[in-house]
Amino acid sequence: MRKDTSEIISSICSSLSLNLTVFIKYSKVNNLENNRVISRKRYSQLVCLALGFISPNLLTLKDDEKIEAMQFTVHILNDAFRKYHSDFFEGIDLKPNDQDGYSKLNADICKWYVENCNNKSERKIAATGGHLFYLQVGKGSISDQAYKDLKKDGTILSKNSDGNLVNLFNILFIEKRYDYKMSF
Repeated sequence: MRKDTSEIISSICSSLSLNLTVFIKYSKVNNLENNRVISRKRYSQLVCLALGFISPNLLTLKDDEKIEAMQFTVHILNDAFRKYHSDFFEGIDLKPNDQDGYSKLNADICKWYVENCNNKSERKIAATGGHLFYLQVGKGSISDQAYKDLKKDGTILSKNSDGNLVNLFNILFIEKRYDYKMSF
């Protein structure tokens, strides 16, 4: 994998994990229902968000590089989630394989994403991740055309969103303003 791709992915995953830490620490997470089904739903939402976040970078890669970038993204997320957020993902085995490589969960979620990324729910979360990318690149703003394209795909953020991940996590996990029909 190209160094610039792995650095971008690592930065995105670090940002997601750090903001999830802030969300868990300062939100009403202790009052959230937590079971294996809800944990899988949260996990799949965050993977879709991360893969959407890196999607503009995926467009520059060859097909085999795209798969590697997706697996690397999930591997980095799983590592951070396992270290810092395991209670938030109750019952999900986030450990790498015995050789510290990609786990079965990694292969399963990447395969699931490729097969389902055009489903309405998954596309909305991925589009929201893409929206976050454009807000980062545009230093808090997004072009009208980019927003129009993302809105067509279902981004749940407004044009004037500040891209605050803690607020987005609140929308997804506490307020549940977005009804995510999980298929993973």
